[in-house]
Amino acid sequence: MMVQIPSGLMTYLLLAIYCHEEDGEHVSIRRRRQLRIQSRNETIQQAEELAVELTVVKQKQKQKRRGEPKLRKRLKNALTTFQPDTPGFSVRMPP
Repeated sequence: MMVQIPSGLMTYLLLAIYCHEEDGEHVSIRRRRQLRIQSRNETIQQAEELAVELTVVKQKQKQKRRGEPKLRKRLKNALTTFQPDTPGFSVRMPP
């Protein structure tokens, strides 16, 4: 309780300074409510943008992980079918 009173007073003074510098007006409940809603909306918007970016990054990583095993499997199959040690196999080098 003893901490809440000074912190509330400090918040009010900071808000009064902000309102006076930005708009040249006195602090009112309506303005305080407007600032709180504006701040909340900006925070929500930033969180949504970050969530979209995170989703895109996760999808790219998932696609990348899906593609790697297929590529490895193809390379492995190609290496197993390509056997230069078989009889009759010769490689001609250009002169």
